[in-house]
Amino acid sequence: MALGTFVLGDAALALLLWTSVLCHPYPFCAWLFTSATYIASLSSSIFIYRAYLHPLANVRGPFLARLSKLWAVAVTVEGRNHATIAELHAKYGDFIRIGPNEVSMSNVAAIHAIYGPRSTLLILLRSPRYKGVPRPANSESLMSFRDHTQHAQRHKVWDRAFTTSALKDYNPLLTHRVQQLSDRLTSESLRGAVDVGKWFSACSFDIMGDLAFDGAFELVENGDVGGYWQTLNEAIRIGAIFINLPWMAAKMPFLPLASKKAKLENFAERQVRGRLEKVAHSKDLSYWLVRGDSPSEAVLVIIAGSDSTTLVSFFLFFFLAQHPAAVARLRQEFQDTHNKYGELTIENLSDLPYLNACINESLRLYPPVPNGHPRRAPEGGATVAEQFIPEGTTVIIPAYTIQRDPKYWCDPNAFRPERWLPEGVTAGRKDDFRAFIPFSYGPYACIGRNLARQEIRLLVATVISRFDFELVEGFDPQEFEKQITGEFLLTRPALPMILHERAQGKHAWRFMKLFLIEYAV
Repeated sequence: MALGTFVLGDAALALLLWTSVLCHPYPFCAWLFTSATYIASLSSSIFIYRAYLHPLANVRGPFLARLSKLWAVAVTVEGRNHATIAELHAKYGDFIRIGPNEVSMSNVAAIHAIYGPRSTLLILLRSPRYKGVPRPANSESLMSFRDHTQHAQRHKVWDRAFTTSALKDYNPLLTHRVQQLSDRLTSESLRGAVDVGKWFSACSFDIMGDLAFDGAFELVENGDVGGYWQTLNEAIRIGAIFINLPWMAAKMPFLPLASKKAKLENFAERQVRGRLEKVAHSKDLSYWLVRGDSPSEAVLVIIAGSDSTTLVSFFLFFFLAQHPAAVARLRQEFQDTHNKYGELTIENLSDLPYLNACINESLRLYPPVPNGHPRRAPEGGATVAEQFIPEGTTVIIPAYTIQRDPKYWCDPNAFRPERWLPEGVTAGRKDDFRAFIPFSYGPYACIGRNLARQEIRLLVATVISRFDFELVEGFDPQEFEKQITGEFLLTRPALPMILHERAQGKHAWRFMKLFLIEYAV
């Protein structure tokens, strides 16, 4: 009702002002004055409505966020979305308004309601923000579908690529690339400090290239001579802006920013077309996606299959370098497993409790997608965790925030892998693992999470078995964490480390290498 009053008032004002222009002896001057008056009147009425009369007016948050999504764009450009949203929740509580029509939640009761299956109490449509997701023209991907039925149909295509048997088919590719990474780290360590994140990223990008496009990148071997990595990083950064302003992606493709986004889309499409022309020698991801007539999934494969996986290993080594006791415990776990089975394999690595605890703790503290996945309230609105959400409101649960929320976690900002083990109960209080959603939750959860964990476990076990590592002298962990940005994905600052091949670990590495070679053949 209030909005209608403002709209009618502005319409009447516009008619009055433009009538005065036609009757004025100096029409151009009158036009300038009339336009300025109309814009000022319209803007002020919108701002007053959004700030004080909107159905979300009682939800606390930054005042500027009530008025325009440009607040979110500014925070995105600054690169501190994840930290800013977490700070706002600490200040205002479980529910905060982060846009004129957008609410962020840090409440476990909201997770199932928002992200759960369709049989739950509440069904929320996916937000229009997914229009901003990079993809080839006139196509949709698993990530961009907003219709439940279409998403379910495309999900079936992806399901075939992540069955137990399919994951086993990927083992030779993973093991070859991890062995290649290990050898590269050895050669780089002879030159001095090594930015391990750079090479972890190169390895994941090569693995993604093998799985999705039948190879062709070779970043570990040759570096980013083709500019693939730069293209990806630029597109992700620009995509984060377009997600906040999807109309910009649709209506302003001539912008330089949009051209960088299009560069990634065109690159991915070329790779898929090239893959279509090849004989399917192995059942990689493209084997299944191409058979499913889904070349538009290429962009999603590039984004989800490369840096998002890298970030987990990257941050885990950042924490392990500061916790030598955790490294020692991991090595003992590897040794015990080797003694029991005679070798370390991808299969028995999956059963190691402390290794999995360390990976979970890295995922908890730095989820690769820190700001969550938006949904939209259905017709008539809905009540989520006792908070009414008006119709059409975008809602989101930021993983970075809820996974560090002191309501649900003991020592929320501390690296404590033990929390994931039976011994992890602290002073009679348990962590609430319902607040752990690094891969999202429900039917829209990350479909490649098992493959990601498989790759991470193998990389971590290989590097820890082969190398001693430490942070360079003068490295400041707190300053490092301040440099972490979170747009769509987290970004990684340089992480320089001193690596030494382990004299006491050469025996263990020999067995690991034999295992890698055996699987890679």
